[in-house]
Amino acid sequence: MALGDLDRSRILLEQVIEVYSRAHLDDHLDLQKARLDLARLLEALGDLDGARALEELGVEVLARTLPDDHPE
Repeated sequence: MALGDLDRSRILLEQVIEVYSRAHLDDHLDLQKARLDLARLLEALGDLDGARALEELGVEVLARTLPDDHPE
């Protein structure tokens, strides 16, 4: 994979999210981090609607599950 291969990165991040979704509860921190990483990538690819949906989901779950003083 070449540096900057955003399309391949998208495929890999989607696979990570699929595996994390099967292995963890929906509010697991690693799953939220992967969702937010994919949101940033989608933004770079110009998919602003997809990016926003994932970002809103990730932020909502983190806000609901992490304590106020958590560094994330």
